[in-house]
Amino acid sequence: MKKKLKRTVSIFIMRRYKKMKPLVCFVLIFCLAIGIWCTGAMALPASEATVIHTGTVREGGAPWRLYDNGTLVVDEGFIEWDGGHMRGGSPWSAHSGHIQRIVFTGPIVGGDSLQGLFSGLQNLISIDGLHYFDTGNVTNMQEMFSMAVAILFPRSRLERVDLSGWDTSNVTNITRMFEDTIALECIDLSGWDTSNVTTMGSMFRNSRLERLDLSDFDTRNVTDMNDMFFWNALHAHSHAFRELTFGEHFYFVGNAGLLPIPQDETYTGKWEVVGGNVALTSAELMQNLGGPGTWVWQQTSFPFPDPNIPDWAREYIWEAYRRNVMQGDAEGYFIPHGQFTRAEAAKILWNLAFTDIPTAERPGVGMDSAFTDVAREWFAPAVNWAAETGIVMGRSNENGTFRFDPNDAITREELFTILQNFAKVWLEEDATAVPGEGWPFPDHDAISDWAIAAVKWLHAAGLVEGDGYGNANPLGTANRAEVAVIVVRFLRTFVD
Repeated sequence: MKKKLKRTVSIFIMRRYKKMKPLVCFVLIFCLAIGIWCTGAMALPASEATVIHTGTVREGGAPWRLYDNGTLVVDEGFIEWDGGHMRGGSPWSAHSGHIQRIVFTGPIVGGDSLQGLFSGLQNLISIDGLHYFDTGNVTNMQEMFSMAVAILFPRSRLERVDLSGWDTSNVTNITRMFEDTIALECIDLSGWDTSNVTTMGSMFRNSRLERLDLSDFDTRNVTDMNDMFFWNALHAHSHAFRELTFGEHFYFVGNAGLLPIPQDETYTGKWEVVGGNVALTSAELMQNLGGPGTWVWQQTSFPFPDPNIPDWAREYIWEAYRRNVMQGDAEGYFIPHGQFTRAEAAKILWNLAFTDIPTAERPGVGMDSAFTDVAREWFAPAVNWAAETGIVMGRSNENGTFRFDPNDAITREELFTILQNFAKVWLEEDATAVPGEGWPFPDHDAISDWAIAAVKWLHAAGLVEGDGYGNANPLGTANRAEVAVIVVRFLRTFVD
């Protein structure tokens, strides 16, 4: 459940109302590590893992074995499958609650159909070895990754899929291929030949994707594109596409489900083509797409003059500013690559908790500090309030007193922890990791014991990804642009 903060009356008690919260939500593509990476190292099960199930994909098909650590290993062979959520699901549906990773170890020759091959595997986190697939004979990829098992509130944990270079020249049906993949933040479909595809309705319906590159798609033979980009606002996990790239042979067919863009202080309600001067509503874009280009949500005037605002952070910085959570410096600059300090972290949460209350009337003002280095600085009320509520912690001095080190750059694991504390203490969220989850980060041993629960919870909520190597980098720091992204995503997930 979500809770939205309301203004207090006299004693600053927050009134909240609840909305649905996704079990697994995030990123775009961008979380604290910022950026999307669609590759990862393939890893076989640890030597101590035990095989608990074996089989083949139909008689004579590719052999597989499932280990007790949740890894499914599929060896070289042939795969023909015509499942899906109405046709028995995946070949491994009987073990869907246990499978977290799939590893293909050698060449896989696809038959005429791969329908529903991975459908309904709602605990699946990653698939390695998809480059082994020979899909030259495949015509049907319907529902291949669909998670449309629970109709109202589907679950999914798969965050990235790399299908680049797949031979799709004979494919005719990609309907609902990624439907309800509510954790999917990155997908690579480069090199796809869709010239023979006739049906791609609901292909990305209710996916987690915000950016999508379809520059290689050829839709000249498509007859059904109904709800291809639709997202259901009733699902709290849903996110509208914010950036779409089309090639010279992409044409909309009918109502592809591209919903209206919000018209508010941040967005004009229109799409604009990057590098051009054309702006269209969603309905106009579906009717008048006239050639290749990248289309993004058009923003109103940006409040900061910095020349080096990263494109991936611009909308988040705008929203953080508009929501009075982050501001610029005394000269009006945001300084996106500047360090983010422990004092600033406390101030952001203070702003978030009391956004509608005048600064002078907020809790923490005039409060004595428990830290020797806080005194009456600009951040003192925020730090004192956050410390009293248990959201932030200090560091011990040798004489038994405590300091806050307000000007130190905050580490990623410190930021993860105070966000978890804020969710638990102030938003009354059940901010605990899903029991039995494995570690998604190769460097998990570097995470401090006190931060483990926070990292696991934020990753399960879709707010924490790895860096370019898949690492959590817990002792690294995040700059102001990166913090703006995760704070806004935190707001969208747990406050809005």
